[in-house]
Amino acid sequence: EPEAGKDDEDPEGKKGDTDAKFSTLNLAGELPEVRKMFQDHKLKLMYYCKLFLDSITATLNTMPFGIRWIAKQLVNHAREKFPEVSPGQIDILVGGFIFLRYLVPGIVTPEAHGLVTHVGTGARRNLVLIAKVLQNLANGCLFSKKEPFMLSMNSFISDHMAAIHEYFIMLCNVGDAGTYYKNRSPKRVAPQQIAR
Repeated sequence: EPEAGKDDEDPEGKKGDTDAKFSTLNLAGELPEVRKMFQDHKLKLMYYCKLFLDSITATLNTMPFGIRWIAKQLVNHAREKFPEVSPGQIDILVGGFIFLRYLVPGIVTPEAHGLVTHVGTGARRNLVLIAKVLQNLANGCLFSKKEPFMLSMNSFISDHMAAIHEYFIMLCNVGDAGTYYKNRSPKRVAPQQIAR
């Protein structure tokens, strides 16, 4: 079960601001037209989050071996150092590495990774929201009142926790590097391909 956002603590005394925003959002949410618009946006965001998640999980075998091997080593070392580590903590470790360092940068700034040439402001905002949901899913963390507009995505996170757990298990299920590279035949590259 995912944990509520750890941000609920209030070390700087700003909880009043968050409560006021949450209260205003609730009042606005009582208007039928706002409720409908909010529901439409939520469903679209869930749809695209699921689309991204399905694409990520379906293409596991195309992830570079080195990335998967590093994730496996992180898990092995964590279990060695902390034998009592829980599966949820392992998921957070793997998710933090894979999503935060590998997948989320490609989602938020696809043009920097050669995936597209341009991303408009509206599209960037949507990509950031998708990345935020997927990162919380990878961290096993529900949204808190600090981001009241994201609270409705907690059901998506809860619904996909088992799937992301299985994904992380499969991701780390790779052999050792020596065997992997020994069994691969070297790629032959034509001289004209190098010149490109």
